[in-house]
Amino acid sequence: HIQDLCRFLVSLGAEIEGIGSNVLRIQGVDRLGGGTYRIGPEHIEAASFAALAAVTGGDLTIEDVEPDDLISIVPAFRKLGIAFEVGETTLRVPPGQALGVVDDLGGQIPKIESGIWPAFPADLTSIAVVAATQAKGTVLVFEKMFESRLFFVDKLVSMGARIILCDPHRAVITG
Repeated sequence: HIQDLCRFLVSLGAEIEGIGSNVLRIQGVDRLGGGTYRIGPEHIEAASFAALAAVTGGDLTIEDVEPDDLISIVPAFRKLGIAFEVGETTLRVPPGQALGVVDDLGGQIPKIESGIWPAFPADLTSIAVVAATQAKGTVLVFEKMFESRLFFVDKLVSMGARIILCDPHRAVITG
């Protein structure tokens, strides 16, 4: 993960601005020092486990997370009614959640859409679709990055999911 690498290099004395954004500014330095660094949980894996814990009613705490890595993930999953407790270094999913889609302003159907960082990660689109099948209400998932990412929904439909695949990039899910 680029942000972890940048944080590590900064701990060694590198000068890097823009960590967490889509633009990095790196100023060369004469020398880097030594140091140690612990790589935190990968944010897409952490979010995957967290969303699946919410869908199954589990109680889950993931330690050593970097809350800044979750800036686009938590709001997207909250649209499905998933409650997260984000601490300084933890992500907790309280047990027994009754998932329900949170309508946008004016009662509009909400949209979860992927994009380049810091937007919602495309690699979590399939997790969002599965979670949406278990949330009461309707949501539009818009996968902007990969054309064939949503072609798995026919398998969910054959299991009883209520999904309309609008085109290769958009699906409407009613949980």
